[in-house]
Amino acid sequence: MFGDAPSPQTVKVLLALAADPARWRYGYGLVTEVHLKSGGVTAVCRPR
Repeated sequence: MFGDAPSPQTVKVLLALAADPARWRYGYGLVTEVHLKSGGVTAVCRPR
């Protein structure tokens, strides 16, 4: 119905953002928080 299931990386990023939605984050901080490789957040945020 909605297409492919989200990747584990996407789930990590979304859970981190949902945990504190009022907190402002930059890409590097978010990457280190959820233990992704550099550029991992860019791949999650980029539209398909």
